[in-house]
Amino acid sequence: MGLIGGFVVIRENEPTDYTLGRSQKPVKVGRQYYAVLQDWSPEPIDDVWDDMSHDRMKWIGHQIDSDDAQDCIQSNIAPLFGVIKQNTHLVNQKGWYNQKDIRERPSRLPLTNFAIKEEENLLLRLVNGAYGQAYYVWVEEHDIWIVAMDGVSIEPIQVDSVLINTGERYDLLIVGLSRPKRSVYRFIIETFDDFITNVTAREFTKNYGLANLRYDEAKINGKGWNFTQTNDGNEVDWAHQKCTKEMPCQVLNCPHSEPFIGLALNYRCITIDQLKNNDGPLSQDPEILQATHFPKGKFHEIFLNAHAGFNGWYYKMPMGIPYFNQQQMDRIAPPCDPLKCDRYKHVFDCQCFHHYEFQLGDIVQIVVSTGANMPHTFHVHGTKFYVMKTGLMALNRSFTSDLECSARPCLEHKWSKDNWRNGNVPGMSKNPPLRDTVIVPNLGYMVLRFRATNPGWFFAHCHLLLHNLGGMSFAFRVGTNEQMPIPPPNYPRHCGIYDGESDWNSVEKTQDHNSGKRFTQSWNLSLACLFFTILVYKCMFLK
Repeated sequence: MGLIGGFVVIRENEPTDYTLGRSQKPVKVGRQYYAVLQDWSPEPIDDVWDDMSHDRMKWIGHQIDSDDAQDCIQSNIAPLFGVIKQNTHLVNQKGWYNQKDIRERPSRLPLTNFAIKEEENLLLRLVNGAYGQAYYVWVEEHDIWIVAMDGVSIEPIQVDSVLINTGERYDLLIVGLSRPKRSVYRFIIETFDDFITNVTAREFTKNYGLANLRYDEAKINGKGWNFTQTNDGNEVDWAHQKCTKEMPCQVLNCPHSEPFIGLALNYRCITIDQLKNNDGPLSQDPEILQATHFPKGKFHEIFLNAHAGFNGWYYKMPMGIPYFNQQQMDRIAPPCDPLKCDRYKHVFDCQCFHHYEFQLGDIVQIVVSTGANMPHTFHVHGTKFYVMKTGLMALNRSFTSDLECSARPCLEHKWSKDNWRNGNVPGMSKNPPLRDTVIVPNLGYMVLRFRATNPGWFFAHCHLLLHNLGGMSFAFRVGTNEQMPIPPPNYPRHCGIYDGESDWNSVEKTQDHNSGKRFTQSWNLSLACLFFTILVYKCMFLK
């Protein structure tokens, strides 16, 4: 919600055609579009934050246009995904606030249009810029191929729908019809939040956004398009009729399975680790893909339990810039000290500078899990990572048996089997995709790996707004200060911690000296201009 935008960086070797499936014939790309999905809440963000902080979330989740907007939807805190009441779902800033209108008369609404021609293949670069919602994206009666994720190419895979979470990006190749039966087909944007909210009641009340795929030169029987040959344009395939028990639809990135829902689904989930990298040979760094016990000093493994914070710690930004304050980190950033704050009390007061330090060149393995029955979006700055493995919940809808609690209450996890530790995890992908954002399955986990080659301080966080604000994030340092790029000499160094120390005074004197030089130069220039003006005036007067 609010100000948001984006841009696309095109590589020099960006493909203009793709080989789809077993066919060796390249498929040409026609028009390309950039689309941003957004959610819009009628509630001020401060009020929503107070609701979450004071356990009042059980009253949210209703649409503003419904009669039961003030009813309590559950006797305890609702397991909401985005935990923000939604009202409008936008595609490129267009949508509609009333769900009844969307369902009954979409042809009358101001929706975004994507033009396409017969047999044209459209590339849609799709971004979820929402702050609390994940969306299933469907396109009526069209084949969808996923060709890239987070700006990185993958081996194209055909799906019927993709679940795109906050911060994720997908490139969708939409295959145009050779003989379209109507001029407009719908993009159906379907919320994931309400899909899991009412699971306990076995109610599946989804909310929707729409956009149009419009054939701008469609013809029937050699004649121009005649709208009287179709229905009124208000019919939408909300039920996804092509998905049957005999021929289930293929849905990418859904973090749940049939045991979680408790009801039979007419689709099959494809997890991200099943996709294959197509961005270049992995032989350049084969070590990072190994399932082996790595020696100490080369491999760094951390476990993160995403539940309110990470491992019970709530991230607090440092008052100053860590690069300039290595000798006084305790002064600018409160350390995560279990003696000062008991995180096992499950309260919001264990706020600290939660961070990790990696040596340059280390292989870093992050095992991020969700012990609570709720998926989380995980985003890492400063690097891409390989999605090595996805672990789903157990068949009895309990937490995965691959991990166990390191203590009680369960704030941190560890491998259930000792021989999995330090990198020896079975079942990892041999050709994993590269990403920077993933959705971690509820009651499951993901194994992520990257080589720490980019020295500096970086940030990792849950991409759901309220969780990020609440402290579900951490910082990490790669390398030492000496290995990091040197900031410019005039880069601000004392942001947030000015106290008049000597080093600050020396900088101030330097700045004052430079300012004085600039002032003197400016004054000299002004005097020269004044002298020249007087000289010209005298010459004119003498004439």
